[in-house]
Amino acid sequence: MKQMILVMVFCLAFSGSGLGAEEPTKPDNFFISDDDYPWAFLRGATQNKNQPPSIEQISKVYKKLNARNNPKTIWGALQAVTLARDVACLKSTGSERLCRCLGKELPAYTTYSSYVAIVTGEKNLNYSGLTPIEIKKLIERIIDVREKCVVGQN
Repeated sequence: MKQMILVMVFCLAFSGSGLGAEEPTKPDNFFISDDDYPWAFLRGATQNKNQPPSIEQISKVYKKLNARNNPKTIWGALQAVTLARDVACLKSTGSERLCRCLGKELPAYTTYSSYVAIVTGEKNLNYSGLTPIEIKKLIERIIDVREKCVVGQN
């Protein structure tokens, strides 16, 4: 997969950006890891001197990044779900560091709204297909991830 991303980055570098007029900030290193690829574009959505991008800027970049995902494949569907989670987190918190931590630590199928509902103690969650033991483990894991990522912020 890394080779595919590298080929895509290489092609974009020499053919011009296919993402439109708002060209993202170029990373210092030509090689971008799988994890850094969407963040490089999200970070480059603004030129506000180290300020987080606005919700409107994030939304524009999200549409461009998500258009590249093929939801008919397992990998494309997973990329779409994780990108949506990262973008929702970034829109609500403005903290790339927190959102990257959550993205790395949360189970891939956990949406940002599910994460918020669990950590805030929402009672009417849909856990279809999970046993009570699995639900308890999921909630414990998400709470642990929250503590790890928030502590990492301070």
